Amino acid sequence: MEIYIGHDGSALALRATVQYLRAEGIDDCPAAKATAKQHAVWTARLPDEEAALWDWLLAQDAAAVAPLLAYCVACTVKPERSPATDRLASAVALDMKQWWQPTVAGYFGRVPKTLILEAVTEGKGTAAADNIAKLKKDEMADRAAGLLTGTGWLPSMLRAA
Repeated sequence: MEIYIGHDGSALALRATVQYLRAEGIDDCPAAKATAKQHAVWTARLPDEEAALWDWLLAQDAAAVAPLLAYCVACTVKPERSPATDRLASAVALDMKQWWQPTVAGYFGRVPKTLILEAVTEGKGTAAADNIAKLKKDEMADRAAGLLTGTGWLPSMLRAA
């Protein structure tokens, strides 16, 4: 997310690479909504003209600038699992259960039936998985999403290391 697009009025050679996540339904997830909200807050709060940014920053105290720096850094975190991102997630006490829900579009429609059944077994037990085991993929995915909504179930890639 950029605030000053296409401008290069800074004396700094600092550029941040923003890793955009693209997937069906991602704009509706709580994390994307929270990020968009923060972006709107900062866009409204910062000067309209990039040339005025430096003076605006100098007029702020550290308590006012720290959240802006945190937002900017957060926007550059790589959307991948690694020891470095695991340490970062631990340092900020990231709980993915607050930010992600398994949906048909975002997960169950994209994984094989075996992973759907594994998820339901983990989240709701063997009996619940057995109840949907013979369904066609689309119906199984839909039922699994309903069963796991609000349970806090996460696929292994999103669980804390």
